[in-house]
Amino acid sequence: AIIVLSARQPDFSPNLLDRYLVHFQLELPNINCIICLNKADLCSVDELRELQNIYQNLGYRFLIVSAFSGLGLKDLAELFAGKVSVLCGR
Repeated sequence: AIIVLSARQPDFSPNLLDRYLVHFQLELPNINCIICLNKADLCSVDELRELQNIYQNLGYRFLIVSAFSGLGLKDLAELFAGKVSVLCGR
């Protein structure tokens, strides 16, 4: 499952992300959750790295992307290659 949330506009919500993570762990325990933070172009590198470190230290893969600049989209596309994926977010 790929959980897509924005860094800004609307602001990142750790509560929403944590709710998604708990839901997937309870309902689909054999599914790996990947966190995808979009709109990276609207944040500082320090803000992005701080969030990335929190969730990576918990064992989650954490992608930083920007649909506007194209940052990280190749890595995101590779995750979809040859797979069935579940996307959720806002």
